[in-house]
Amino acid sequence: MITQNKNASGSTRLRTSCLLVALLLVASACLTACSGGTKQGAKTTDTGKNAASSAQASALPKGSGDAPILKVSGPGITTPADLSLSQLKELAGSPLKETFSVRNAWPTAKSFTAEGVSIAALLKAVGIKSDAGVVTITGRDGYLARFTPDQLSKPRQTYPQLKTNSAAGAASVDALLAWSWGESGDAGASTKLRNFVGQGSLTDTNSVVSVQDVESITVAAGPLELWAPPQYDVAKSATARTVTLYHDSMDSVQIYYTLDGSEPTMASKLYNPSTSYYQPKLIVPIKASAGATLKMLVVGYGKLPSKVESVAL
Repeated sequence: MITQNKNASGSTRLRTSCLLVALLLVASACLTACSGGTKQGAKTTDTGKNAASSAQASALPKGSGDAPILKVSGPGITTPADLSLSQLKELAGSPLKETFSVRNAWPTAKSFTAEGVSIAALLKAVGIKSDAGVVTITGRDGYLARFTPDQLSKPRQTYPQLKTNSAAGAASVDALLAWSWGESGDAGASTKLRNFVGQGSLTDTNSVVSVQDVESITVAAGPLELWAPPQYDVAKSATARTVTLYHDSMDSVQIYYTLDGSEPTMASKLYNPSTSYYQPKLIVPIKASAGATLKMLVVGYGKLPSKVESVAL
């Protein structure tokens, strides 16, 4: 009986050991499968990212194999690109032909007709981000202009009667990256790239942000800055006030103001219709009555409009 008990006990131990070994093998197989599944999942995720990137890049046309002439880059887009003229011409919304009223800092009014690609369509094709910052357009000579995304993507105005300071016949235009342009209704022959934007108002100086021989567009990360409000000096008499305005970027911004308590816009009176280096005599102090309220707004390219500054005179 004792021998039989020992054999039974040994048999039990053997079966238990086999069971434990089997369980260990099953557990090991499970761990290996789980590990393999995680790695495969990681590969799938990576593949998904690559697929998404490829999908974005595939939105850009292939072109005809000509050499790139434009570099689009920066942290504010998802798909940096070196684009040829044929690629630009194949982009959605291209070609567009627009006539732009253009005012320079003298100020002198002109009209240009241009053919090219919508800058909004171009930025969309390279995946501009919703929180993108300043867009810088640079020419081969180093000249550059800065814009907010809205200044390039939202329609602005062209004024056929700009030379007479009339808004009659005003129409919306899209910002263009043009490959041909010319004055007075002639788009001219194909040439080097140049950007054109519409005006924000009759007095908007949009000539200085038209870059010739464009070679790059760089989109920064946000956020965007606001223009600082102007500084001012007030000279007082018994019944009148004389206000002189200043700004650290006076030649790069336009200062609009009201004296009746209303909020200033780009349709309001313009303090600086020219620059300090062209016609400073056009920049004259504001004359107002005692008790008036002066409100001022600073507007310019590359930043958001300033907060309205209000002064009781």
